[in-house]
Amino acid sequence: MQLPDTPGNVGVCLSGGGSRALSAGMGQLRAMATLQQNGRSLLGQTKAISTVSGGSWLGVTFEFLGAGTTDAAFLNDYVADPGSLVATSTPGHTPAETLDVLPAGNIGNTVSDDLFSVPALAVEAYLLYKFLGTPPNFLWQALMGLHILLPYGLYVSGSHALPASLFSWDAPTLASQVTGPNPALAGETAHLVAAGAGNARRPFLICNTAMFVNQPQVTYHYLAPVQSTPFMTGIVGAPQGTDANGRSPGGGGVTSFAFSSNPTAVAGSAVTVAQQRQLALADIVGASSAAFAEVLENLFSSWQQDPSQLFQALDQYGTRILARHARFFPELDQGLAQAFVEAATVLASFAKHAEAKADMLVLQDLIPQYQYWPARRPGRRARPSARSCRSPRGAPSTSSAASCSIRCRASSGKPS
Repeated sequence: MQLPDTPGNVGVCLSGGGSRALSAGMGQLRAMATLQQNGRSLLGQTKAISTVSGGSWLGVTFEFLGAGTTDAAFLNDYVADPGSLVATSTPGHTPAETLDVLPAGNIGNTVSDDLFSVPALAVEAYLLYKFLGTPPNFLWQALMGLHILLPYGLYVSGSHALPASLFSWDAPTLASQVTGPNPALAGETAHLVAAGAGNARRPFLICNTAMFVNQPQVTYHYLAPVQSTPFMTGIVGAPQGTDANGRSPGGGGVTSFAFSSNPTAVAGSAVTVAQQRQLALADIVGASSAAFAEVLENLFSSWQQDPSQLFQALDQYGTRILARHARFFPELDQGLAQAFVEAATVLASFAKHAEAKADMLVLQDLIPQYQYWPARRPGRRARPSARSCRSPRGAPSTSSAASCSIRCRASSGKPS
C-alpha cells in the first residue's frame, strides 16, 4: 500500500518508569527511525508524541535536540544482526554493537552515571539548597535540568539554579506568540523544536503531568491532567474538583512561557500577568517525573534520623558533585562548599548533627509547586494556588493556566 508522504495519524506514547522507561523508549524510537516507508523513516512521519516521567526524559530532550547531537548518536544505531553484538570493546565492532559502550551524545549516558543514583542526587539537592539557595520545590526540576537537559544545551541556569530560558515550536511561533506581544523577551534564550539540521522531522509533543485538586466527599487524592506543549500549557478539559481557591480548574492553557503566573488585569481577550520567570523545559521534564522526588524525600527522612548517613554520602559524592557544579554555577563559593563537604565528613558534633537534622526536615517537601489560575474565569483577583499543585506521595505534579482564546501579555512587556 502506498502511503502519503506526510505525517500519518499515528502517535507514540512514551510511558513512565525512570531509566527503564527511557531505555525502552530509546529502543522504540530507534526502531521507528530505522524502519522506512516511502524513503523516509517512520519516526519522521509520526504526528504526535506523548510523554510522562522517564518517557519525558527521553521525549522532551529528543523533541528539542539541537544541531550539536545527531539522532543516530542520541538514540544509538540499530544493529540488524544480533550475532554482531559483543559484551565489551572489541576491534572491528562499532559502539552500537558493544554492549558496555554508548556513543557520545547518547541519552543513556546520563542515567548510567553513578551521580544519577538516588544517594548522589540527594546529596546534590542538599548542596544546591545549602549553597545556591535553590527553593526546595524546584530542587527536583533542577536535578533533571542538570542531568537530563544540560548535556544538550537545554538548561540555562540563572540565580539559585532556577532556569533562565523558555521554549516554543519554531521561530515564527516564537515571534508571534512570545516575543511579539512581549518585546522584552526577545533577549531570552528560547529552545525551539528540532532546530538541529539533518535530524528527523519532530512530531507534536505533549508532555504530561498532573495537578492535585480537591473533591468533596472523596478521601483519596485526585489528579487533574496537565498537558504542556511547545504552544501552550494547561488543563484542557473540565476535570471535577476545585483548586486551592475553590475554583473549578481547566478550560485550556496559556502560551507555555506564561504558565505559572498570576493575572493582575483582564481587558477583553488580553490578560496582564505577574510572573517571576518564564516556564522552562526543566519545569515540564521535572514536574512530569516528580513521582521520583518521593524517593529523595524518604532518604532525607532517613538522614534526619541518622545524620551520619548524610555525612557518609557527602564523603562519597560531594567533591565530585562540587567539581561538576563549578563549571555551571559561577556564583557558587567553591572554597566554602568544599570546606563544608570536608568538614561534614569528619565532624560528628552535636551542632553539626542539629544543623543536618534541620536541613533534612526542610528537604522533605520537594514536590513541584507552581501558581495556577483556571482558564474559565481568570478574573482580576485570582490568587496563586500553589498548594493545589502538590501531589500525593509518589504522583507527578505541576499546575496550569489560562484559556487558548486568551492572549497572555506580560506586565510592562515582560513577566516580573
